[in-house]
Amino acid sequence: MKLRAALLALAATWLGCPSSGQSADGGPLEPDAGLDGGTDAGTDGGTFDAGSDAGAPDLERCPRGSTLVVETPDAGWARAGTVFSTSLYQPTDLPERPANWVDLLRPTTLSVRVTVADTVPIANCRVHWVADAGHGWLFPDGPSTSDDGRVRAVWTAGPLEAQQVSASITTDDGPQQVVIRGAALPHASRASSVHLFYAVPERWSQFSVDVTPLTFPTTTYYAAAGFAGGYLGFQNRGPSVNPPVSDKWVLFSVWDVPSGNAQLLDAGPMTCEGFAGEGTGRKCWLTYDWQVGGTYRFEVAAALGPTFTDYTAYFTDLDGGTRTALASLRHMAKVADWSTYGFIEDWYAQGPSCLETEARTAAFGNVRYQTDAGWKAVRRATFGRSYNEWHDEICANYAYGVDGDRFLWSTGGGERVSRPLLRTDVQAPVVTLP
Repeated sequence: MKLRAALLALAATWLGCPSSGQSADGGPLEPDAGLDGGTDAGTDGGTFDAGSDAGAPDLERCPRGSTLVVETPDAGWARAGTVFSTSLYQPTDLPERPANWVDLLRPTTLSVRVTVADTVPIANCRVHWVADAGHGWLFPDGPSTSDDGRVRAVWTAGPLEAQQVSASITTDDGPQQVVIRGAALPHASRASSVHLFYAVPERWSQFSVDVTPLTFPTTTYYAAAGFAGGYLGFQNRGPSVNPPVSDKWVLFSVWDVPSGNAQLLDAGPMTCEGFAGEGTGRKCWLTYDWQVGGTYRFEVAAALGPTFTDYTAYFTDLDGGTRTALASLRHMAKVADWSTYGFIEDWYAQGPSCLETEARTAAFGNVRYQTDAGWKAVRRATFGRSYNEWHDEICANYAYGVDGDRFLWSTGGGERVSRPLLRTDVQAPVVTLP
């Protein structure tokens, strides 16, 4: 606690004139924008302009006599790149880490309030939020005060130890500003696993996704299509961002189930074997010289049997390559759930902190599936993330949005950060293509 007090005291010395940094004038943050700044995604100290609430117009200048009060002057603790919480997450290698740590992880909801005469709430008064470089990312729940005079926000920590953010209003009596402080420490972590759950409401016979990796660090898996009983995508298994071709894998896996182990029907050009670890099954791989910035189509066809489902994978390099039939694997269960998803995984590499992991960024486009009625485009997906205590994955430095007609998403690094998904969220962000 002495360390934390010292950090907060240091943060207090940074309070002076109203911040000259960039603001986060939030509204209902729509995850439908690109990752390079703007709505629901920005850079450290960047701008988060999410427009206005419907209803009464915002008051850029609050009424005379208005008072801005901070109700949460102390945001608590965070690990760099995680959401400030009332408790400090303890990595698994620390003996004081409680067994039920995830139940103790309670994100802090920042709150400021505007009133007149200390009691009468002022609605629709615009509040400007500022997080300077190094002090993280702010995500207010609206640009202006609600009927109770409040604006609430969540705060993802930047890299500094002592951090602060500010909220301010402009009144007929002049500007007012309040400060919220927190203390952040690093912890070694891999980038959090993130998912896109495609809006697929019906049975399909074939599923197709075009993937463009914009970065491809070591120990990265871009899974284009996860389906009942397996997944399909590609990996960097090498020691660097420029691995030999032997470490560039296209991977197709199907899981065992209690009713039977996955069976190889046709290996095609792939090498196939059993796997174990996080479950068991059969995997097939093919080395291919994929390139950052290239676009690759992954397809999986499903054929139902009486007690099993046969999956066949296909791969196409859209920059001049031909369509290749990969392998056919039998999943020893008749599939009834046709939910389909993609994911980005850092399965091994750790950084000194969440923000010092390497960014894994990709665009997933032309997502579609085939039924008896023909091909149908997928225009919506729900973003999800992991809280994985096995790997100390509590990072919130992930991003989700769109780039033209593609889903654009990322995990890791210190540049692209979207509104965090809190464990208390009732509804996860839905990303919709234009």
